[in-house]
Amino acid sequence: ASDIAESNDDYSELKAGEEGNLVTAGNGFVLLSYLMLNDNSFSSQTIQDIVIGELPIDEDGTSGGIQFMIKTMKAFCNFYHYSVGDLSVAVISPIIKLIAGLEKLDFTRNCF
Repeated sequence: ASDIAESNDDYSELKAGEEGNLVTAGNGFVLLSYLMLNDNSFSSQTIQDIVIGELPIDEDGTSGGIQFMIKTMKAFCNFYHYSVGDLSVAVISPIIKLIAGLEKLDFTRNCF
C-alpha cells in the first residue's frame, strides 16, 4: 500500500513540475510575442528573426517555431482558465490577441 502512495506522490510532483514549466513557457512566449508584434523601440523584423531562429524546426527543415509558440500559448490559456476559472478572462483576452497576431505573422511568413 505504501508503494501506491509513493507512486501517487511521484505523479503529483511530476505534475506540479509540468505545471510550473507550462506557466514559465507561457509567460515567456507572451513576452516574446509582444516583442515580435508590438515593440516599436527595436526592429520587429530583427526580433522576429532572432526568436524564430532559436525555435525548433519541422522535419522538412522549415521553421515550426511560430506554431510551437501558438500551441504553447493556447495550452497556457487552457491551463490558466482551468486553474482560475472565469476570472482568467482578464489575462486570457490579451493573449488571444497575441495568438491571432502570431497566426497572421506565420501565414505571412509562409506565403512569401
